[in-house]
Amino acid sequence: MDKKTNIDVHIGILKQQLKKSLESLEHSYGKVSKIKMKLQLKLKMNDSFSNLSLDDLETFEAFAARFARVCDLFMVKLMRSIIRKEDPLFRSGVRDSLNAGEQLGIILDAKHWVEIREINSEIYEYTDDMLMGFYDKLFIETPYVLRELHKLCD
Repeated sequence: MDKKTNIDVHIGILKQQLKKSLESLEHSYGKVSKIKMKLQLKLKMNDSFSNLSLDDLETFEAFAARFARVCDLFMVKLMRSIIRKEDPLFRSGVRDSLNAGEQLGIILDAKHWVEIREINSEIYEYTDDMLMGFYDKLFIETPYVLRELHKLCD
C-alpha cells in the first residue's frame, strides 16, 4: 500500500470511530433532554445538583464525557489526518487545524469549534454549584456538533 492509501484507511477507521461515538452522544443527549424536562421546574441555570439523583448525575457526567470524546476524536485525530492527506507536512495545533479545516470546507466555522473546545476544557474549573451551567453549554452545542459531524461521516 502506498502512503495515500494508508492515510485513506486511517481516515476511514477514524470516521467509523467518530460515527459510533456520535451515536453514543445522541443517546446521552436524549437521556439528558428527558432529565432536563423533568427537572425544568426545579432547576435553573447554575443551580446546584442537590435536586438530581445519583443516576441523573451519572447521566450528565456520561453526556459530558461522550461530548468530550467526540470533540477530541474529531479535532485532534480526524481533522489533522484529513489535513495531512492534503498537506503531508502539516504539523500544527488544534486551532490551526480548525482554521485549515474551514479553508478546506471540512467545517463551516473554525471560531465556533474553538469555542466548543474551550467549553470542553472548562470542566475542571467549575464548582459543583456551577456545573449545571456547564452542562447547559454542552447541551446547547450538541445539536451543532451532531449535525456537522454526521455530514462528515456520511
